[in-house]
Amino acid sequence: MLNFQFIACLVVLLTTVASVQACPRSFVAIRNTFSSRIKTLNGPSCFTERSLRTAGETEGTYDELKETMTPDACRKLCKDKGHSASKIIAVSQTLCHCDKNFKKEGLSDVAKCTNSCPGNLDERCGGPEYLSAYPV
Repeated sequence: MLNFQFIACLVVLLTTVASVQACPRSFVAIRNTFSSRIKTLNGPSCFTERSLRTAGETEGTYDELKETMTPDACRKLCKDKGHSASKIIAVSQTLCHCDKNFKKEGLSDVAKCTNSCPGNLDERCGGPEYLSAYPV
């Protein structure tokens, strides 16, 4: 039997694919299927640099982490800079991107993001012409 939350989320998905915060995480993939942009992630991903898009007026790109760059350092920097609505962070070896999303066709194989992060060589920070993207 279908429960009320499922039906409510289905209505939200069919009417506005842009906002499904009230829905369970399982609906994120469904929303991304109908949208031309990826606005949330369930795990680490890799995108082409060209597919990076501004998500809103509060977006920001910062280069102050340099040798300490890691996904966690970028998450903290985004929070400290007031990007509380960020759902995705994108990192390269030198740049931290907050409040951004990606064109769906820019999603690439995670193996393309081969660069190690300067702050932790076991983590990935993009690749040649690629950005690593992480959920916040």
